[in-house]
Amino acid sequence: MTVNEPAPEAMTAEHRHEASDAKISAVGVAGVLLVAFYGSLFVIMFVLMKFYIRELARTTPPQNELARTLAPQVPPEPRLQPAPLEDLLQLRNEEDAALQQYGWVDRQAGSVRIPIDRAIELLAQRGLPVPPAGAWQPPAPSYPAVGVR
Repeated sequence: MTVNEPAPEAMTAEHRHEASDAKISAVGVAGVLLVAFYGSLFVIMFVLMKFYIRELARTTPPQNELARTLAPQVPPEPRLQPAPLEDLLQLRNEEDAALQQYGWVDRQAGSVRIPIDRAIELLAQRGLPVPPAGAWQPPAPSYPAVGVR
């Protein structure tokens, strides 16, 4: 027993439980009215959409003849790239092969290409190259430094 409840012997019949259930006829009438309301909304919206579609077709001017002639068309033969997706896949395969194989970049200059994984291993072993002492340095900024005294 909580603080707000009276003792069981002090409770009257009206305090113990609800004497009646909800009236099923009122719930049924509310349900029927709800279905009728939404059904009528559906019919009204359907009729309005049909009206607006007919009105749009009636008031829309015909398409300009120039717009019809300039519509997107298939270009004439010979087509320069008849299969762009296959061309893209072939290009990516060639680029991947170039990144994963050894090869010459410029044989005259002795410049070679090595796979990316091997380049990462070499860089981890040797570290980044240190520029010589007389190497190029970025110029000092030409604007005044803000907040420096």
